[in-house]
Amino acid sequence: KVIQEINNFNLDINYSKIAIDVLTTGNIDGVIELVKKYLVHLSNRDYQGFDEKHLKLIFLLIVMNFKIAYTIKSEMEVQRKYPDIVLIPRENGKGYYSVSIRQIAHTYTKQYE
Repeated sequence: KVIQEINNFNLDINYSKIAIDVLTTGNIDGVIELVKKYLVHLSNRDYQGFDEKHLKLIFLLIVMNFKIAYTIKSEMEVQRKYPDIVLIPRENGKGYYSVSIRQIAHTYTKQYE
């Protein structure tokens, strides 16, 4: 019975839709919503010592599902700066999206204080 439940388990996450939304509009709201879904499963003890690097890892694990559309780099130098995560579109190789987890962490904390 447990195996049947595991087979029927569906997170109902459409990574392709989220990746296309990021690619076409630059909107990362879908990724932020997934981060929130993961964070609700953490306990208060999990949050002890929880900081930007933990949030960055969660975010990075989510966007790794976008590898078909993006080359994903962590802490890559871009114009003498080091964004936490850089998404470079594979299709034309032009442009990139840089993500600063500090901004996301600050926004998330502000919303839920």
